[in-house]
Amino acid sequence: MRPSGAHTHPTSSGSGAAVAVIAAVVAVSVAAPVIHALTGLLETVLITALACLALAITTLTTFLVIYLRRNRLRPPGVPYALRAHTTRPPLTAAATHRPALGQAAPAVHLHLHGVTADAIAHALANYPAPRNGG
Repeated sequence: MRPSGAHTHPTSSGSGAAVAVIAAVVAVSVAAPVIHALTGLLETVLITALACLALAITTLTTFLVIYLRRNRLRPPGVPYALRAHTTRPPLTAAATHRPALGQAAPAVHLHLHGVTADAIAHALANYPAPRNGG
């Protein structure tokens, strides 16, 4: 006798094996396009990453060249160049007047690190003549 509300299922004889075979066939037929799509996606990601890396290297090289040219860095083995610094403070908006003709120019302070006497003599010989007779 069956309890109230109970029901029975028919017994399956081998239908579980058929379902497993069908599931395997579906999985194999779906796997090839999925693998193909994943390899295409991976290829796209790798190409994008390499393009970004090439752009970063090009940008870094460009900034390095600009930095070296602006700061006039010399190759190894070249002595330091003469660098002139005025002793006056930097000009501000309030102090933009120029000295009148006949007044002395501001003093110049030279840094002569690593420069030989011959190099100093050559630099002074090639130093431009003052303008306006001063």
